[in-house]
Amino acid sequence: MSESSQETKSNGRKLIGVQKIRTMIEGFDDISHGGMPIARTTLVSGTSGTGKTLFAVQFLYNGITYFDEPGIFVTFEESPTDIIKNASSFGWDLQQFIDEGKLFILDASPDPEGQDIVGNFDLSALIERIQYAIRKYKARRVSIDSVTAVFQQYEAAGVVRREIFRLVARLKQVGAKLLCI
Repeated sequence: MSESSQETKSNGRKLIGVQKIRTMIEGFDDISHGGMPIARTTLVSGTSGTGKTLFAVQFLYNGITYFDEPGIFVTFEESPTDIIKNASSFGWDLQQFIDEGKLFILDASPDPEGQDIVGNFDLSALIERIQYAIRKYKARRVSIDSVTAVFQQYEAAGVVRREIFRLVARLKQVGAKLLCI
């Protein structure tokens, strides 16, 4: 089982800590005292080249490999082909998982030709696509790469922030373990 909980004693009472999901990422589960919190969104941040995308891919890869938990990777920047190629340099065969229906890469990157923003910005269509993929693939883990890219595409930061919160709330309702970078 991939979930763990931490129990401590305080004044003779048994306290149960935050339930965690193991990532099986070397060293991470140790320093995070068991992995990532369940039923919460985890945000991984860092500058370009620090390994955020690698972390997100490995979170999904290990979930499939060690716990048979299908996953969804939502990309706003890199193409699915590039993600698959980059992962293969670590010996991770994402294409096999895609072919087996254990992994789905949802390409949410903007049109390279550019587009004019008309009307109000919202993530309703994306939320529906993610929820559909979660149901179809019975996904337990979702990685979104990257929230920063969404903010860079649109000028109204407050509106984007609201939509990200709405996305997180909807995914929490379906029980997905969400990693945002």
